[in-house]
Amino acid sequence: MREKGFEVQDPSAGQGLREQIAPQNQEDRQEIFETVRLCAEENNLPLFSENEFEDPELVAAQLDDQLKIAQCLREEKGFEIQDPTAETGLRELVRPLVLSGIYDPQEVRRAVDSCFDELGIERPDGQGGG
Repeated sequence: MREKGFEVQDPSAGQGLREQIAPQNQEDRQEIFETVRLCAEENNLPLFSENEFEDPELVAAQLDDQLKIAQCLREEKGFEIQDPTAETGLRELVRPLVLSGIYDPQEVRRAVDSCFDELGIERPDGQGGG
């Protein structure tokens, strides 16, 4: 995005990409979506599924939520987990922790559920979240 002329900071738990690039009008919205699409293509990021267009704002919001959950797992629950990225989602980061035996699967599930509840984030499977 920076190379395309947008002044944006790296997303953080406090402010995601979506808040930084929110368009002021429809013309700006189209320009931003096109720029995000081009950046995604240039960097081989999956913004499209086989059947439908994934809204860049939704993708950014999902990554923001995953970053918040990872931060909660680290700071509140004591887990050693990296921040998710567009390429490596939260599930892909949690799975090796469980499979390696570092953490008990039930312990991980309780911690993740607790973080979703504490942050008021809706779970990807559609269950509550505050």
